[in-house]
Amino acid sequence: MRLFLAIDFEPAAREGLAAVQTALRTATGAGANDLRWTDPGTLHLTLHFLGEVDAAGLERLRTSLGDALPDRPFTLRTGAPGCFPARGPVRVIWLGMAEGGPETTAIHGELAARIRRAGLVVEPRPLTPHLTLARARDPRRSARDLRDRVAACHAPVIASRVDRVVLYESDLSGPRPRYTALATLALAGA
Repeated sequence: MRLFLAIDFEPAAREGLAAVQTALRTATGAGANDLRWTDPGTLHLTLHFLGEVDAAGLERLRTSLGDALPDRPFTLRTGAPGCFPARGPVRVIWLGMAEGGPETTAIHGELAARIRRAGLVVEPRPLTPHLTLARARDPRRSARDLRDRVAACHAPVIASRVDRVVLYESDLSGPRPRYTALATLALAGA
């Protein structure tokens, strides 16, 4: 099974994020058709992508993760939209975090230690807290001015309280990704 750990956004925040996507669709013009937009109902901030994990690995992971984290609940606030990679054809349009980055990074570090204890591999790259709003269907065809259009789009600030982390299984076999929660880790005091 394909697993990842993530922070979910509250329902009201997801509505705001849908409005941000609408603004970006408008700002990107004809280029919007070359993008696969993430379903606002499934938007999440990925902390760790674990990839394919067998049943035994999942059980070790559940044991190692436990059911709580020592971190206190906090609020994430979105920042400006941007694109990955920084140069060349656009692959991803994302929304950065203006507040809550240090807290998110601390949780990321704590989870990395627990993942390693379960005998699983942790991706070596540092965390850049963001939400993936859209992916290019074919980066080679993305509009030349797409990066400029995204940068010029004013996105309202969306806030969401973080009081847990969720271990998800992702199923990519259908027309849209489906995510099934397998475990929840509460933040201290939540």
